Order: sequence, then structure tokens, then C-alpha cells
Amino acid sequence: MSFKIIDKLNKYLNIVAGCMLILMMLLATSNIIFRFFGHPIKGTFEILGFLGAMVCSLSLLETEQKGGHITIGLLYEKLPNQIKPFLDFVTLILSISFLSLICYKLFQLGFSIKEYGELSETLHIPYYPVIFICAFGVLFLIIFMLFNFLKK
Repeated sequence: MSFKIIDKLNKYLNIVAGCMLILMMLLATSNIIFRFFGHPIKGTFEILGFLGAMVCSLSLLETEQKGGHITIGLLYEKLPNQIKPFLDFVTLILSISFLSLICYKLFQLGFSIKEYGELSETLHIPYYPVIFICAFGVLFLIIFMLFNFLKK
């Protein structure tokens, strides 16, 4: 896998996440307008929650590529340069371990919910596709972090 493939995947994920974000804005605005006239849109809260979760997870790769995740540079900058690579490695291992656990649990939850046929309360939309999309967002982040580390 090369950075070209990751860049194309990232571009696609950003387009999908951007479209979902626009849909969220349109739905929220429409609901406010229709609610003013006494006809709120049924299931708006559910749909906005689903879309928000997917937008966040599909944006993880972009944020990591741009270095937008939170770092604590105040202490890090004062450390000797000999220690920084080791600290970067430990941080990477801990991050990948934690994210792998999250990814595993999301897939496990998705399969469990699919098996039991759980649906959202108002619109009766299946939960599992949303959970799987979130799991894939985390998985793509893990793959990028590993690939980025191996390239160094």
C-alpha cells in the first residue's frame, strides 16, 4: 500500500463525510423551520446522531494526515532529542493498541447488533451499518499510522 492509495481513500472518505455533514445541516435547518410551523421532521435526532458518528469516524484519517490530533508539545519540546524517538514509538504503540481495541469492539458490537436485529426507536433503522462505518474509519486510521511508522 502506498501513500497514493491512502490519499485517494482519504479524499473519498472526506467527500462522503462532507456530504453527510451537509445533509446534517440541511436536516437540522429543515427541522427547525418545519417545527416552527408545527410539523417537525420525525426521527431528526436519530439521523443526526447516526450522521454525526459517521462524519467523525470518517474524518479521523484526514485529521491524522494533517497532524491535527491533540498533542502535548509543552513538555515534549523540553525533552532531550535522544528521548523523543523512543517516546514517539511508545506513544504510537499505545495509540495503535487502544485504537485496535476500539476497532475490534466496534466490529464485535456491529455483528452482535446485526444478529439480534436491533433497530432505532423512531425510524426503525438498523444500527449495525453505522457501527461498521465507524469501525472502518478507525481501521483506516490504524492502517495509516502503521504505514506511516514503517515508512520512517
